Parts: sequence; structure tokens; C-alpha cells
Amino acid sequence: THKFYLDSEEYDVEEEKTLMGLEIPAFSTVIKPPEVFEEGKIATEILLSLPEPPDAILAMNDTLAFAAMEVIRNHNLRIPQDIALIGYTDEQHANYVVPRLSAVSHQTYKMGEAACQMLIDKIKGDKKIRQIIIPTCLQVRESSIKRKD
Repeated sequence: THKFYLDSEEYDVEEEKTLMGLEIPAFSTVIKPPEVFEEGKIATEILLSLPEPPDAILAMNDTLAFAAMEVIRNHNLRIPQDIALIGYTDEQHANYVVPRLSAVSHQTYKMGEAACQMLIDKIKGDKKIRQIIIPTCLQVRESSIKRKD
């Protein structure tokens, strides 16, 4: 029997195929989402143990940035005075941590609007292949603003 994982829940592939009435080939790969927060803590510990630790961290998502915040504090370091920190998804709760997390925003709402419009255009018969570029935005907040003491 083959297992797969989704949101840390284990599923039996054959059972799910039957329940959902799907005709999909069985596979033997186990897919498990990474424990992102814990991996972020480990990565930050490694960075802080370097002979010359960083004075800034750009995390590839806000969850990793929140993990870094915890580790930085556990080392009695201050954000941003000792280490500046920036996330990369700008999740809503970036505004509710102290210090508020600076982050690169993906503008997912605009992405969804553009994708929906492209789908509507395709349904209406539009054959053009389009590339739409939606720029990111840097939301500067307290976690990356270094002030002189």
C-alpha cells in the first residue's frame, strides 16, 4: 500500500482513490511537507554559530522569519539592532509580531485577478499567450530599520 501526506495527515493512496472515484496510477513516493518552522530554527542556529554571524537575514518566507525571530531572541540578540530581519510573503500576522516584520509582498490578490482574467479570456476563445508581470513590494517595518543608539 502507498501512503502520501497532506498537511501532515497520512492517507492511503488506494483508499483515497476508491473514496474519490479516481482512476490514477499508484505511486510509491512518500510526500511529507517539511517542518518549516523547525527547519527555520535550525538554519538560524547555524547562521548564528558562524565565526562571523550575519547582521541581517532575508528569510524565504515569513514562517522562516518568525522561526529566526525566536532563535535570535533566545541568543539574547536584538532585532533589528543586532540582526535585521526580512520575510518573503508578507503574511497578515507580520504586523502582529514585535518588532513588526519587514517583508517582500507577492501581491497575491493581483495575481489571482490576473489569472482569473486570463482564464476568462481563454474561455472566450483568446488564443494569445501572455506573460503578466506583477511586481513585488517591499513592506518596510521595524524588523529591518537600524537606528543609531
